[in-house]
This record gives sequence, C-alpha cells and structure tokens, in this order.
Amino acid sequence: MDKNFISVLIEPIPVEKKLATEVKIRDIIACTDIEVLKNYTIRLLRQNVNHDYVLTNALVRILEMEDEMNKKKRFGLFGN
Repeated sequence: MDKNFISVLIEPIPVEKKLATEVKIRDIIACTDIEVLKNYTIRLLRQNVNHDYVLTNALVRILEMEDEMNKKKRFGLFGN
C-alpha cells in the first residue's frame, strides 16, 4: 500500500499504543508519591517541548521541499 505524507498524519492511533497509554495513565492515577509525580511531569514537559520542536522543524522542511519540487515541475526541471 502506497502511503503519502498526509495519509500517515491522519491514521488512527494503533490499539497497542492506546493500551500502553491507558496502562501509564492508570499507573499515574495510582501513584501517591508527589515527588515521583513532579519528576514525571517535568520529564514529560521537557520531552513534549523537544517533540514539538522536532515536528515543527520537520514539517517546515517538508513544506519547503514540496515547494521546491512544485517549482521544478512547473518549469520542467524534472526528467519525467
């Protein structure tokens, strides 16, 4: 099956990922140690910032590459 970039972005989350997330949520709910929860939250926030940064830069680069490709197609610079 040939997937384009957009189809990958809109695919539903696999059941396995949903289950793993639910297990982690239940562990957090069951945790009574505030220091463990604080440390987990700090790590989670840092990881989220890193993911946002990487994804934003990747999407910007993809858009730039698509624009370059469209310009080349318009001017017949591809060998097709």
